[in-house]
Amino acid sequence: MSDTVRFMERVSPEPNTGCWLWTGQFSEKGYGIFVLEKKRRVKAHRFSFVMMWGKIPDGLHVLHQCDVRECVNPDHLFLGTNEENVADMIEKGRQKKGPLDKEKVLRIRALCSRGFRPCDVARALGIPPRTVRDVAVYRTTWKWLEER
Repeated sequence: MSDTVRFMERVSPEPNTGCWLWTGQFSEKGYGIFVLEKKRRVKAHRFSFVMMWGKIPDGLHVLHQCDVRECVNPDHLFLGTNEENVADMIEKGRQKKGPLDKEKVLRIRALCSRGFRPCDVARALGIPPRTVRDVAVYRTTWKWLEER
């Protein structure tokens, strides 16, 4: 069975919004994951975009117009740079709320780069250790923020 056929078996159209909701596996961040026949894992919305519109140019992200992470409807997807993705997120109020601001993020990164353990930095700043790891070790959050 082709990847396209297997992919479409994991899609459930939502009649009120037009979203195609992914029913397969999900990543920790809530995005659909599709496993290709060659056993390679890809984000489901990226596969959908490629399936319908073609190759994604290097450096571009696949963004959701509908802001539904589970949606894989290619008509709801568009290309954008990381900066455009961040701007879209802020404009729509989807950025993470919480105890961090630009100065605290830079401080966390500076402390970790000087050898302080993330758990110690977290304790000192009164934030969860996972937050410190995401900011300074894995850089999965606040990755748009450049160091000084």
